[in-house]
Amino acid sequence: MALSTLYASPKARWIVVDGISTLDNRAYTDFLAAHVREHLPDREIVATSQPWMQGIRGPEILEALQTKKPLPYDWILQNRSAHIDAVVIPGLEQGKIIIQRRGPYSTFAFDRVEKIERENRLSLHNRMQDPHAVLILDAPAETIYQKLVEDHAAKGHPLDDLQNLEALTAAREEFLQMQRYFPRHPIHFVDVRYEDVPALQRRILEIIQPTLDGVVRRTSDTSEPIDIK
Repeated sequence: MALSTLYASPKARWIVVDGISTLDNRAYTDFLAAHVREHLPDREIVATSQPWMQGIRGPEILEALQTKKPLPYDWILQNRSAHIDAVVIPGLEQGKIIIQRRGPYSTFAFDRVEKIERENRLSLHNRMQDPHAVLILDAPAETIYQKLVEDHAAKGHPLDDLQNLEALTAAREEFLQMQRYFPRHPIHFVDVRYEDVPALQRRILEIIQPTLDGVVRRTSDTSEPIDIK
């Protein structure tokens, strides 16, 4: 669905953290939300994530994954649409800062794994609203795969079908093309292959701070900043 920003508060911000590493996405989304809460105590922060097995079609998605049945694409879109209607739109209208883990970029990237034609994916995703800032946390698929193997082994959980090396490789190739697919979106890449967490946190804040200060780049790399204070 398309999201109109006609009624969004000028104070509103919508920041999406995405990429093939679910572990890094969670860690740095939590970091960013905590930082904003500390430094902007007068603003209301909404830390959220695009629903997967917790959305309105979550139980059906879980059952399909567990039983290896086909997963209808409409279920994923319905989950996203409901989340936008219930969380994102009201938050933007009320001037909140929304920090979202995972977004439509993950859906687009991993749809390649499901063999959905790129033109079909673009026809759906090009209608989505562009956030104020997008962080795509990037690393080689082999690095992310090893992290996931170690994490799931420690927790006693098997990897799912979208966490094998082939799927991660295909999804990463799509993520690396996001600036071309969505040229209006303010997409920034952050290399998370190295374990220098303080340096990565500083880099993320360097990217996000102008957005929090009121300056939004409406494209990835070509437009002049737009002051929306």
